[in-house]
Amino acid sequence: MRKTLSILLIMVCCGLNAQQDNCILKSGQLNLRINSDGRLAVYNSEPSSEFVEGSNNHLFKFINVWISGYDTLSNLYITTVNEFANKNDYSQGPIDSLTSTGSEPDDFRKVWHVTSADINQHLKNFAKPGYTPKDDIKTWPANGFARFNKYLAPFADNDKNGKYEPEKGDYPLIEGDNAAFFILNDNYAEHKASGGQPLKIELYCMLYSYNNLPNTVFAKYYIKNLTSTDYEDIIISINTAFELGNSNDNYCGTSVTANSIFTYNGDDNDENHFGKNKPIAFISFLGKNISSSAYITNDTDTLSGMPTTPQSHRYTMEGRWKNSKNISFGNDGKGNNQTSKYVYSGNTDPNFASQTWVENSLAGMRTMLANTEIGQLKSKSHITLDFAISGIDNTDKNPYDFVFEKSNEIKNVWLAKSATIKKVEDVEKLLIVKNPIHQGENIYQFEYKNFDKISLINSYGVLIKEINPKIENELKLYDTGLCFIKYYYENQVYIKKLVII
Repeated sequence: MRKTLSILLIMVCCGLNAQQDNCILKSGQLNLRINSDGRLAVYNSEPSSEFVEGSNNHLFKFINVWISGYDTLSNLYITTVNEFANKNDYSQGPIDSLTSTGSEPDDFRKVWHVTSADINQHLKNFAKPGYTPKDDIKTWPANGFARFNKYLAPFADNDKNGKYEPEKGDYPLIEGDNAAFFILNDNYAEHKASGGQPLKIELYCMLYSYNNLPNTVFAKYYIKNLTSTDYEDIIISINTAFELGNSNDNYCGTSVTANSIFTYNGDDNDENHFGKNKPIAFISFLGKNISSSAYITNDTDTLSGMPTTPQSHRYTMEGRWKNSKNISFGNDGKGNNQTSKYVYSGNTDPNFASQTWVENSLAGMRTMLANTEIGQLKSKSHITLDFAISGIDNTDKNPYDFVFEKSNEIKNVWLAKSATIKKVEDVEKLLIVKNPIHQGENIYQFEYKNFDKISLINSYGVLIKEINPKIENELKLYDTGLCFIKYYYENQVYIKKLVII
């Protein structure tokens, strides 16, 4: 059956396997490699985050995302990546909706790279005789098939027929001006990185940049639970090894107020790389608070060494050492009873408002974990993760001050660009629905992508259908009579009546 499905996938995807399994996403002077298996800024265990192109100076050695949570019986589920040992719990592709098994990775070993210029060019020319769309637009994985989710990648559906047809003017819906998209799951291969049970999740991942904000790459991950299991105490972590030119002379830090982790040079000379310049690289959560941070060493240290069991991974994701001991405030975080949730937090830790903790040990390679507590991931629902990857090759500012200022600038751009509706009157303008509608007619409108969730409720108050309009664009009812459509935006719910004939 798996082999048959694989053949079907190859046929439907129009030769997808021949495509690139990575791309370089550019933002200003930063070139960041995006791999289809979810590993960022790395190529063959070597850094791939060059700043400036051709310089062989890098800001990051690797970046990856960890996810863990518990079911209602307190069983732990966890998915991680161990770059030190070249082990990855993720695989390429979506989840089979019946078996919750991941697809054949080779069928989705692809990163789709699309720019706003590509889309504009496509819209100008799609109707012209002899025109052929750019391959990444042509093969955009909009529609699922077989037992996969019906919609995989967001797209503009001009004729509202639910099918992605670029020859008719449909096109990918991307974030930013320059975007890379790939699909992951955590239930194809054995979890050799974490050693734990898979959550059986599907991830739609988009990395993107804006033309007017250099040296910053944004990430947006939609994480979907296709199982019948409700997960609790979800924590998502960003695991980052900073390279910063000469990787052996780095210090690291946490800015709680900026929801960021970062690194900077431990001395005034970055030998054979940035020289006398003072580079800084950082990663910031967007729309979520950093709940804890930790550092990890590439050794067997009983506290800070790389975790090797599911539970030891989870402890670090909770902002503890891998043996469950609390991190302490000051020195190397191992020496006293003042419990801290954040390592090297400067003066940004609200629990130590009158104290400052910066690194003063021997400079070297730095790997950090930034954690955010999400809460629940219910059956058939989704959660989102947004973060920014950024850096600069030289600044004279205090690292904590620089990260605070720059992260706020990035956050404000992200808010302005991504939050297209903010006021109630703006929301009301988007509540577009044909009324009455015909049985089986698609209610979805392009404007619905602004909402967090849309539900259809019958006249008895029973939920009939629910979609995430950012990644699904079909909303139909097959019963006649009165029903209600609910639009969810932030913490508000808007309701409209529908008559189905």
